[in-house]
Amino acid sequence: MQIALVCDLRLASKKALLGFDEIKLGFLPGMATWRLAKYVGLGRARALTAGGRILNGIEAEDWGLIDHAIGADDLHDTLQSIIRDSQPVHRIAIELNRRLLNESYAIQYEDAIGNLLAAQHRAIISEPFQKLLTETRRGGRDD
Repeated sequence: MQIALVCDLRLASKKALLGFDEIKLGFLPGMATWRLAKYVGLGRARALTAGGRILNGIEAEDWGLIDHAIGADDLHDTLQSIIRDSQPVHRIAIELNRRLLNESYAIQYEDAIGNLLAAQHRAIISEPFQKLLTETRRGGRDD
């Protein structure tokens, strides 16, 4: 679960059992103490860490802990759908978006606007965006 909390996309089997048993073993659940509440809320984070609650894949999806709970028979079709829906991949835009989302809990609104404008500038001067603009102009599209 520690690794899943830093991923942009989280998949699990519907039958998976997910939880944090560290406190029951006498130590803290690593950086889950910082990340987990952002995904599932403070009350649920407490239930998962201090209470030792275990979720199956379907419950974890309902709680927002994973993005897709997948049955074994659906794995291939689900992965193909995710790949198709996420195309095209623009690495710079993804990195900037990830950074802005991670900062969103720690900075004031006014600073967030400044960071967004700076990041947006980096995104629109990037090669992928400039290529898209050129293709759009050649195609005569107005969008």
